[in-house]
Amino acid sequence: MNIEFEQEQSMERIRKLKTLSFIPKPPKDMKIQAEEPAYKRRGLELKHIPHSSEKTAKGFDDCI
Repeated sequence: MNIEFEQEQSMERIRKLKTLSFIPKPPKDMKIQAEEPAYKRRGLELKHIPHSSEKTAKGFDDCI
C-alpha cells in the first residue's frame, strides 16, 4: 500500500511538472531589454563612482 501511495504521489508530481511551461517573451520585448540597461528600465539612478585609476584618497605624503 505504501508503494502505491508513493507511486501516485510521483505521478501527480510528474503531471504538475508537465503542466508548467515556459512562455517566452515576444521578440520585440526582448529587443527593448537588450538595448536598454536594467537599471534604466527599473527607473534607478546610479551614483557617479570614480574609476579605479582616479586618485580618491589622500596618500601619506599629502598629510604632511
